[in-house]
Amino acid sequence: AGKIKLYPNPAGNGLVYLETSGDLLVEGVKVWDAAGRLVASWNGARASLEVPGSGIFLVEVQTDRGVVRKRLVKF
Repeated sequence: AGKIKLYPNPAGNGLVYLETSGDLLVEGVKVWDAAGRLVASWNGARASLEVPGSGIFLVEVQTDRGVVRKRLVKF
């Protein structure tokens, strides 16, 4: 079983990195803000995420084995 890690978390300015372990295949990512608005999305695997603004975000990672949700704090 693979795992997904977001770092740094909490994050300052700059990129947030997405790391997978095992043989998980990332198919896409969606980022939601605390109000439930979609603020970023992309298809395919990416090693880094550019999340606009600051606050608490829900990062939804679609993998070949289902959806993984992670909380991200950005200041």
